[in-house]
Amino acid sequence: MAKDNSHVIRIDSEVYKVLQEQATPFEDSPNKVLRRVLGLEANVTVEDVPFDPTELETLLGADPMSTTTTATTTSPFYTRLPMRTRRTVRHNNNTQFGSLSRAIHAIIKQRFPDRFPAKVYPGSISWLGTDADLRGATGDDLTAVKLTFYGLESGIFDGEPARLDCCFGLRTELIDHFPNLAQLTFWDRRFKVPPHTHAIFVGFAVEDDQASVDKVRQVLAAM
Repeated sequence: MAKDNSHVIRIDSEVYKVLQEQATPFEDSPNKVLRRVLGLEANVTVEDVPFDPTELETLLGADPMSTTTTATTTSPFYTRLPMRTRRTVRHNNNTQFGSLSRAIHAIIKQRFPDRFPAKVYPGSISWLGTDADLRGATGDDLTAVKLTFYGLESGIFDGEPARLDCCFGLRTELIDHFPNLAQLTFWDRRFKVPPHTHAIFVGFAVEDDQASVDKVRQVLAAM
């Protein structure tokens, strides 16, 4: 792993706006843009950068609880959806991922104030179901909603650009528990997230914009 020789600097809003305008969404950090502008050599890959979840955990009030997962159910509804690549990349406190996470967290807390505590992972955030009626068939598995930060080196859909993407989804048990969810037209993919790749989520691509937030709000309202 590359040694972290980073330093904290402060920039004004005007400089930050210019950096955002020159950045590739869900791919470039401010540091990466600056290195490109300054003509410096390529930076280390995102996988080599140490992950510190403290910022997002603090913003979300995340619970560092541990969880177990079990195999999920399947049905024709799920099996006909295309499977997403299993690989996620470290979000490294990406500003757009963080903004989208906070927006989704606010919707979840408004809809379910006492449920779904958040847990931050290097490439995703889970909001974990805690009520007995939201647990899986075995009774010991926590169903979850999840926001992932995906790398698309493989398994991308035809016509979809090879860029980083965010995906929001629900464990299949939740959709089984709330039939209204299966009737929504948003779903376009299934995906698995390491290390528990046996747990299947059904979801859709989201971005840091109002349209995506509105879709998430409609999903949670159907629960």
